[in-house]
Amino acid sequence: MAPFASTSCSSTQDIKDCEAVYNCCKGIAASKGRLEHILASRNASQRKELGALFHALYKEDISTFLRAELCGNLEKAVVLWMHDPAERDAIIAKTELMSQYPDFRALTEILCSRTAAEILRIREAYRGLYKVCLEEDIAQETVGPHQKLLFALAKAQRCPSRDVNICQAKCDAKRLYGAREGRIGIDEGAIVKLLSERNLNHLRAAFGYYKQFYGHDILKVLRVSLDQLEYEALTRVMVTRAEVDMEDIKAVYREKYGISLEQAICNQTSGSYRDFLLQLVRWEATSQPN
Repeated sequence: MAPFASTSCSSTQDIKDCEAVYNCCKGIAASKGRLEHILASRNASQRKELGALFHALYKEDISTFLRAELCGNLEKAVVLWMHDPAERDAIIAKTELMSQYPDFRALTEILCSRTAAEILRIREAYRGLYKVCLEEDIAQETVGPHQKLLFALAKAQRCPSRDVNICQAKCDAKRLYGAREGRIGIDEGAIVKLLSERNLNHLRAAFGYYKQFYGHDILKVLRVSLDQLEYEALTRVMVTRAEVDMEDIKAVYREKYGISLEQAICNQTSGSYRDFLLQLVRWEATSQPN
């Protein structure tokens, strides 16, 4: 199928890449790994530019096209990857909030791991996509302590500083103990306030002091290997963190499980889905498509 429009301001390589994406999906050209490389090697702004060029050439939205042409785990991963990060998080949040049997792991993961500025962008994207506030949907679709924490996190009141106040972190560790274990009952308000307002570096320090003071982790970490991990969660983490802190994730994974994340993906996934995830594992901020 020939392109519909001339795109004289676009590079020859970008045009070729759009044609390769189209042809790979349509089975016109046999180019194993080409689709995965073209898409996974681009950062958010480059993916946006590629999408605009694809639309100019074929009069189709690239995400809609990929959703129709791909299937299974590869389709989910690739389509999520093509979205703007804030829009992607908004879509993940809405999908979980509207799920028939939600456990809110994905929404909790997003709100706990994003900065206040990132959460504000997610809220803006959420309202733009669904014409309703994220906080309103959280209030309507969740209950109990989880609702209180998610609602507080969605208000984006986390301290923007990355600094750690050692004295404050030690005090917070003691407050967490008092709120969770040092008294009868649980002081949910104190826990929610700390988790939603302290910056992530500060929380890591407080959790470290908690273990130092009391001999165990405050978080009950479910230690599972990749073969026990749901592919949906694997896809979400790989797609949302590739451009952010993948090197840190790889280091922690090796430390915990004694195997590289790359090798684990090779062992437990297959085909084009595996190839795409491996491209994300190796993703670099300076990546440029060849």
